[in-house]
Amino acid sequence: MVLSWVDPFRVGPFLFQFNQKGEVNMKKRKKRNKKMRIGRYPFIIHADPLQESTAYPTHTHGLTEIGMPEFIMDPLSFGGEGNCSLINHSYRYFKKNKKDLQTVLNGKTLKFPINKISPKWKNAPIYTICFRRVPNTFEAVKLAYPAGVLPEMKFIQIWIDGDDYALTDEYYRGGVKPPSKFLF
Repeated sequence: MVLSWVDPFRVGPFLFQFNQKGEVNMKKRKKRNKKMRIGRYPFIIHADPLQESTAYPTHTHGLTEIGMPEFIMDPLSFGGEGNCSLINHSYRYFKKNKKDLQTVLNGKTLKFPINKISPKWKNAPIYTICFRRVPNTFEAVKLAYPAGVLPEMKFIQIWIDGDDYALTDEYYRGGVKPPSKFLF
């Protein structure tokens, strides 16, 4: 099962809603204007609902078309909804801070406290969020984009400082294996 999340959970003619059990209710939207931009962002995010024995990384589609790198993230970091929120905040941060974006694209790793990426988040957890450029041969990229990638596509991996296992090809090879407690 594949879910696509766009803030606020709208994809095409559908609106995704989640109940407390994590079940998805998909409602058909009444009207769709093709010129209307869906959500606040010019991209969509695919996030794995963690309902199968393997998961694919949370990742974006559409940023290459506007000259930005695609974001990719470990599906188990904050879960689908949390990862989507962090990707949205990262997009806004890098849109405003082009120097930092260029630093990452030049091969340097950047580390920020989470409240630098999400400044309005009151009582933010004490996490350090890291960004690095990854090649399109990275196993997470292959898993997220199984149809292949264009040569001009660039990718930035987001991860939590200390989750170094998420930096290896072996972790993603064959799909991320969620702990059984996450499977519904």
